[in-house]
Amino acid sequence: MRERIMRLPKWVVVLIALLSVAGFFAVMNVSSLALYFLPPLPGYGASMVGEFVVSIYAVLILSLFGYSGVIKDAGVGFLKSFYIGGFMVGYCFFAFVAQLFVLQMNGEIEIQPFVSIVFFISTMFLIGFAEEFIFRGVVLNLLLDRFSKTKRGILGAILLESVIFGGVHLMNIFSGVSFISACVQAFVASLLGVILSAVYARSRNIWIVVITHAMTDFAALMGTGIFGTGGVIAGINNISYANLLAVPVLLIPCVILLRKPKLEEMVKKANGEFVADTFEEADKIATVSLILGILSIVSGIMGYGIGLGVVGILGSCISKKIKPYDNGVATAGLVTSIIGTVIAVFMTFVLSLAFSVTGSALLELPL
Repeated sequence: MRERIMRLPKWVVVLIALLSVAGFFAVMNVSSLALYFLPPLPGYGASMVGEFVVSIYAVLILSLFGYSGVIKDAGVGFLKSFYIGGFMVGYCFFAFVAQLFVLQMNGEIEIQPFVSIVFFISTMFLIGFAEEFIFRGVVLNLLLDRFSKTKRGILGAILLESVIFGGVHLMNIFSGVSFISACVQAFVASLLGVILSAVYARSRNIWIVVITHAMTDFAALMGTGIFGTGGVIAGINNISYANLLAVPVLLIPCVILLRKPKLEEMVKKANGEFVADTFEEADKIATVSLILGILSIVSGIMGYGIGLGVVGILGSCISKKIKPYDNGVATAGLVTSIIGTVIAVFMTFVLSLAFSVTGSALLELPL
C-alpha cells in the first residue's frame, strides 16, 4: 500500500496521516467507553487497558501502510541512537529527580500498592509505544517518504508532524483540562515532538523514541502513579504560563539536532548514500562527553547530574568505538562521567531522604 500512497498528491498523504491519527483517538474513545462495562481496576488499570488497545491499532496501521520493518530496524544502533537522543535522556533524569525532591518535601505522599505501581509503569510504556508508533512510525514516515529528499523536505516533514503531535494535545480540553493548560501543553508538546522526530529521523530507531517518551511521561506523572498525589487531569491542569519558561531550553536541542550538517547527512541517507563516521566526529563527541562529565560532577552535588553523566558515558563509548586509539579525551570523558553519575545517584538518595525528613517536620509544626 505504501507505494500507492506515495503516488498520491502531498495533500492527500497529509490527509491520510491525519486520518490515521483520528482513528487512533476514535479507538481510544471506544475502548474508554467499553471499560465502563468492566469491573473497576485500581490506579492506572483502566488507562493501561485502553493504551493496550490503541497499541494494537498502532501496530496494525504500521503494518497496513508498509512500515512494519521499523519494529526491528536498529538504525544507527542503540548506543548511538541513545546518544542522539541524549537531550531526552538527560531531560528525563532531571525531571525524575526534580519530581522526587518536590514529592519528598510534600510530606503527604503514600507509596501505592504494588499492583497499582505495575499498572502505572505499564501504562507509561504503552503510551510511549502507541504514540510513537503512530506519530513517528506512521505519520512522520509517510511525510518523509512523500516530501522531497532535500533539507527543506525533511525539515518540513518533521515540523509538520510535530505540529500535528502538539495539536492533538488540545483534545485534553474535552477531558476536563483548562483551555490555558491545554494550549501551553500543546505548544510545549510540539517542541518535544520536534526533538523526538529529529531523533528518530537521524537514528531510524523507533525504540529509542518509545523509551524516552515513556520515561518522560513516567517522570512527569510519577507523583500520581507511584505516590498517589492526584489524577492525570489535575496534574495537567497544574500547567500554566510558567511552563513556557522551558521553551528556550527546548529550542536548543531542536537547533542542534537539525543543524545544517545533520540535515545534509539525513539527505544523503534518504537518497541511499552511505555516511561513515570520521575521526573528526569522534573527537567532537569525545569533547562533548568530557564537558558533560565535568558538568555531571558539579551538578551531581545537587543530585541533578545523573542524566548528564549517562549521556557523557554514551558519548565517550561511541567516540572510542569510532576511534579506539589515541583518544585520551574520550577516556577522560568516560572517567568524569562515571564519577559524576555515582556522585549524583548518591546525592539524590541523601537529599531525597533529607527533604522527606524536613517535609514531615514542617507538617508537624503548629499553625
